[in-house]
Amino acid sequence: TENPESYTEALGFWKTLLMDVSTKGLVTTKTSPSRLCIDHKQLSALFLYKGDTPMGLDTVVDELVQKGEFQPIDEYFAWSVRRLVGWIAYKVPFINRQLRSLVYGNGYGIDGRLVVCSAVERVGQRVLDSHYEQVACSLMDNLMDMEEFRLKFADTLSPSISANEVSRESQKSDKKKKDQGTMMSLVDADILIKHLLDLGHLTTMQLDNRHQLGDNRTLIKFAASIRTRVQPITEADTGAFQVIWTLKQLERQVDQLETRVCVLDTQIRQALKTSNGKKMALSRLRLKRHIELDVLPKRIDALHNIERVCIRLEQTSSEIQLMEAFEAGTRALKGLNDSVQVDRIGRVFDDWAEESLRASDLDDVMADGRAGVQVAAGLSGEDADDELEAELEALLEEERKKDLKELASNSASRVDAMPEPDDASRLADILQNVSLASDTDAQTPRDHKQDDSEKVAVPAE
Repeated sequence: TENPESYTEALGFWKTLLMDVSTKGLVTTKTSPSRLCIDHKQLSALFLYKGDTPMGLDTVVDELVQKGEFQPIDEYFAWSVRRLVGWIAYKVPFINRQLRSLVYGNGYGIDGRLVVCSAVERVGQRVLDSHYEQVACSLMDNLMDMEEFRLKFADTLSPSISANEVSRESQKSDKKKKDQGTMMSLVDADILIKHLLDLGHLTTMQLDNRHQLGDNRTLIKFAASIRTRVQPITEADTGAFQVIWTLKQLERQVDQLETRVCVLDTQIRQALKTSNGKKMALSRLRLKRHIELDVLPKRIDALHNIERVCIRLEQTSSEIQLMEAFEAGTRALKGLNDSVQVDRIGRVFDDWAEESLRASDLDDVMADGRAGVQVAAGLSGEDADDELEAELEALLEEERKKDLKELASNSASRVDAMPEPDDASRLADILQNVSLASDTDAQTPRDHKQDDSEKVAVPAE
């Protein structure tokens, strides 16, 4: 291009715009309700404004595909080239172009939809954060089917909701979310599951009729923690999921029966208000009594029994994890014990005692050496101390003499400041007037007058 800076800036603008409008659901259609992919065939029509479409939009999309930011959905779900070269290497433009031309040829596939790879990575991380923030590494919590996955993680697609809000929203009942229509599209669920499957955070298994869970039901298993890779699905996992599925079915049946009882009660009351509705009310009352006394208690008992089975399975799973933790701790302790022998510990302490004794001997030798140096200099220890004390006493005597000189100097200055003898008579008159004024004041304390008189200095004759 003639202006590469302007081209890069425009490319970055359109990349951000397409990603934002995709994750916010602004480009979703009835034929493509996904928030993680864009329909390339309808992209120009979606940006149509006053009969015009943005120029160079196809060039922008092609550039983003070459850079690995967008990926054709046919290519995304085909045999995983990303597993061979890795996600990072796949996003290198040169490797991307060579692999696509080699395996898929040119174009965007028959479907025409493009997966927004950065949005998939971001939403996938939000799914993991939301899941592992709620569960306590329980076997029952890490198993779910496609419908529960779509209901539980529907809020992760919203960019305006934080991770904590996603966790709170995902705790809502599945029925309430389904009634509100807040369910992830099947395309987005498939894209996320594919992404997390490639990263090793989950695995899937298509259940058949022998599991008695219905046709075309997919079992999804998350890893025990976010830091470990998922283990393959076992018979124990399918059995536990079957118990979970039965529990949910019984909960739905109990809810439906309770709702049915409420509806029958309303119909009975309405029938009694009509002229010939007594027979209808009696029939509804018999059905209500049958549900309340025969059907509903049995379903509730079965529900309680299945709940006990679930609790027992979770307890057993926790005990297995605890045993595995003890085994890991035992192996670690064994390795540490093998690296330290008992006789080696005894040798270490013996060597320590010996070296400490040598250090004490060295200190004694150094002290004797310092004493010898003082003797060689003509000063024993006591003589050196006497000399220091004599020097200190001389310094103190010098300081005392200096203080006496300063005191004598201050006394001489105060004598010079005394009044002259000629002023003695005038000072006496002042004192006499003060004494007369004090005698007339009955409220003034005697000791206070004495203090005032003492404050006046009378010079000596």
